[in-house]
Amino acid sequence: MGALVAAAIASEIALGKRKLQIGLSKVLVVWTVVYLALMFLLFRHTDIGMVSITIFWGGAFLSWFGIRSHLES
Repeated sequence: MGALVAAAIASEIALGKRKLQIGLSKVLVVWTVVYLALMFLLFRHTDIGMVSITIFWGGAFLSWFGIRSHLES
């Protein structure tokens, strides 16, 4: 849960005053970096499958993107 909050806050910082569609590449970099850090930590301490984490993370990103895009319009 903390990784999602960190990714959302870092995305807002990376966007600054730009629109989401213009700053999407920076947002994708932020979400990818947090995802890789999450994978590194989880694989060191648990045996959770990579597919389940990836599906969850992708859904979390799409949810955040949808809400953020809707609020912008």
